[in-house]
Amino acid sequence: MTLPSRRQWAIAAGFLGCLLVPLALVGWVAGAPLAGTALPGVAVGFVVTLQRRSRRAGLIAVAVMGGLAFVSTLAASSTAVAAIWMGAIGLGYGLGALRGWHTLTQQLAIWCAYITVNPLQAGAATKLSRIDQVQPDLRAALVTAAVIVVTGAAMAVLAGFAKGTPRPLEPLTRDSARLLGIAMAVLLGVGTAIVLGGDRHPAGEWLLLTMIVVSRPDVHGTYRHTLERVVGTIAGVLVAGVIGLGLGDAPVRSLLALALLVVAFAFMQVPGRYWMYVLFLTPGIVLIESPPEATAALAADRLVYTLVGAAAVTAAALAVSALNRRRSV
Repeated sequence: MTLPSRRQWAIAAGFLGCLLVPLALVGWVAGAPLAGTALPGVAVGFVVTLQRRSRRAGLIAVAVMGGLAFVSTLAASSTAVAAIWMGAIGLGYGLGALRGWHTLTQQLAIWCAYITVNPLQAGAATKLSRIDQVQPDLRAALVTAAVIVVTGAAMAVLAGFAKGTPRPLEPLTRDSARLLGIAMAVLLGVGTAIVLGGDRHPAGEWLLLTMIVVSRPDVHGTYRHTLERVVGTIAGVLVAGVIGLGLGDAPVRSLLALALLVVAFAFMQVPGRYWMYVLFLTPGIVLIESPPEATAALAADRLVYTLVGAAAVTAAALAVSALNRRRSV
């Protein structure tokens, strides 16, 4: 088995540290809800800058993420509007592949889904008293966009010190990009309606996230990532369940969760080891998001939503493959 190199371990630890420090600062200054709101900006600023090895690209991506987050927060109040909005995000993800931007648009889609399912509540936004007179939903949207832009810009500047070669762009043909966009629009639109139309279960976001992260511009890549996602999630859920049953001490759980996330981010950089990334990511996230008594239940719910999302993407990939074969005849 190919293991992460020392450099990959160092990048993984640095990535997690660069995520936690600004989140902790925002949480200390403004409270836990706003710390969670900073996560999309921090992640986009860091990841895009590293991928493109360009501060400018990272800053532009953060600015775009701020605008998308503003709309996502407002759209979240209506299931129908949110479903249409996420459908548009899915279409944009596919069409972005025309220029080879699908890794960037995938990042933006991931965090739009996260914000749409978990919008900042108006009550939390009142911490910024200068805009108290603004309508509550609009105030929450403004605060969300501001926090994302500020924290994301800081992370883009920091990540710009990394050296290396940017990933090459791999544009798709117009027909392939159109099919990908249509498939993602349908998947995310319907998925959002299902998640928000019910009881907004905390694990419901994983239905949308699974659809986004396993989808690839090529059908075979989608099949491979979907299989690895399912295998890694099943194994990770078992690990989370065992840890949840045997470990109730909060500080120890937090430290173990951070260690699991470092291992996950290290394997994320190793080609062909996506399932190992998911294996360690799943228990790490579950331990952070749930109290000891709810760990097993949340892990099981995440597994169910992941399997449903994987099945939906597989069905869409089969439909796209059939259309491609029909056109080639």
